[in-house]
Amino acid sequence: MSKPSTDELREQVRAPVLVAGDAGYDEARAVHNGMFDKHPKAVILAQQVADVIAGVNFAREAGLVGFTLPAPGEYGVGQVFLPLNPERRAAAAASI
Repeated sequence: MSKPSTDELREQVRAPVLVAGDAGYDEARAVHNGMFDKHPKAVILAQQVADVIAGVNFAREAGLVGFTLPAPGEYGVGQVFLPLNPERRAAAAASI
């Protein structure tokens, strides 16, 4: 079974899905604390609960499961970061 693509994710949500290179990606991934510069695979500008569910399902199917909240100040309201680093992802998965 192949991993899902961001194009497939776009088909599953009503909300915009931004990836690196898309207009608005840098603004969408920015957090209040400018000391942190995260580059997620995709940013979903969720408009409804179904968009969030589709994003979590996409992460699971893509092998990005295992998410934790970053330290205070590293995230904005409504954002979820899924670690891409295999060690951090495994540690996060173990904590779920």
